[in-house]
Amino acid sequence: MAASLLLAACGSDPPASDGGISQPPGGTGGSGSSTIPAGCTNDVQTSSLPEFTQGDASGTRVQSLGPHTVGDTVDFEIPQGTVSFTIVEQAVNAPLSISGTMNGSAFTFPNWAVPLEVLDPGNHVFFNDNTSPDDLTAEKLVFLSSSPGIGTLTAPNTSAGLELVAGSGFPAGTWSLQVSDWAYECAIFDSSSSINCSASGKRDSEYDVSVITKAADGHVIPSAGTIDLAIYFATSSVGGIALSEETAASDHDLNRMVSTLKGIYAAAGITITGPTYNDLPQSVQDAYATGVNVDLEGACSPLAQLLKNALSGNTLNIFLVSRLTSSDGNVVGIDGTIPGPASIGGTVASGAAVSVEDLRSGSGNDTFCPTGAPRFLNAQDNGCGADNVAYAIAHEAGHFMGLYHTTESSGLAFDPLQDTDPCPCSRCANLQGEVCSQTAVNAHQMDGSECSSPAARCGGADNLMFWSLGREAAGVLKEEQKQVMLTNPLVHQ
Repeated sequence: MAASLLLAACGSDPPASDGGISQPPGGTGGSGSSTIPAGCTNDVQTSSLPEFTQGDASGTRVQSLGPHTVGDTVDFEIPQGTVSFTIVEQAVNAPLSISGTMNGSAFTFPNWAVPLEVLDPGNHVFFNDNTSPDDLTAEKLVFLSSSPGIGTLTAPNTSAGLELVAGSGFPAGTWSLQVSDWAYECAIFDSSSSINCSASGKRDSEYDVSVITKAADGHVIPSAGTIDLAIYFATSSVGGIALSEETAASDHDLNRMVSTLKGIYAAAGITITGPTYNDLPQSVQDAYATGVNVDLEGACSPLAQLLKNALSGNTLNIFLVSRLTSSDGNVVGIDGTIPGPASIGGTVASGAAVSVEDLRSGSGNDTFCPTGAPRFLNAQDNGCGADNVAYAIAHEAGHFMGLYHTTESSGLAFDPLQDTDPCPCSRCANLQGEVCSQTAVNAHQMDGSECSSPAARCGGADNLMFWSLGREAAGVLKEEQKQVMLTNPLVHQ
């Protein structure tokens, strides 16, 4: 099995870790750790977008709907020509976690924030969090993410949702949502024989609610757009070479990383401007000097508290760290949640963290980092480090804009888009004493070599959003993936 960079994402029930990417065995490694900062707070933040007003439905606007108790029904407006809407719930007063039993085994999960239901102007159910559909692509909207402290739900993110908006946008008028989180769902639903979390139920949690609507010229999904990139240094050096605002412009590896990143997204019709570089305070760099352990989850985890350093603005915020570690592998990229809260800085999910441990690998070597096309991980070596870091950023940006893995590592879960190539374990796996399972000790993990035959319905390893980066990686994005990104409020004209 070829070496690969592992890309974890929210795509199971309960969700796995948010969007991530890992180094192959044999890298520089290390047992990075970090401590949760004292005085963990998750203050409500505001969007940088203009406030929505009746009669001015152009562009991207935010409706600030204020604090509401779980169970409340809240109305919001969808103006004519809206090609996407984003619901954001920020915890004002809510439990950090829920606990109970699943199939007889005890569990504790972070308390995910997500509306229980969304209704269209005809009072028809557009979204319900308490369903488990067999065909995700046929759903108008799905939520497959971990969202502690802040939950973001953006439509469209499915084939059916894209088809709905393709004509003239979402139905205009007054929509409604029911404020909720998993603790509320534990409280109001009878526990089944397999899952019981009623003891964690809470009916009086409070969330600040906002809705972002995006209208487009001609009321159709744009074919191109722009993202403003902001990079934050949570480490001051890599490979003995400084990383800082002062040195960034002349840093050969950073420049190659940014160039490769821009090239990946240019193929999707997205222009990346910048980046702006930001030194994090020395106290923050010291706190994360040994890296971030992403196995620690929740709104008070080291990752969440790092992402809170994102400044206000509608920018893609990428935090470069010395390393990210996990029991699942040496992760090199991870998001706060999928999708991220576009235009809202300072939250526990306002960006993604990416490891620069591999940034200097192959630097200045024409074999590993040749002039011209990027060279990603392959079977013989680790490719060009700057290109691999760029790929990780591009992958995490895809998650931030609402894309899920085309195929999860188990080969049992897939994204909600019809035109991406699935790679099911039952059909494509080369099992050698392993089984197709999400939980078994000998569970098989889908390899890129098994997922490189679209004609045999075993494809997707070349896709930017495949769960791992291996020698088959090419940064491919399918048309529906591009449309999901182009409708996200992060992308502007």
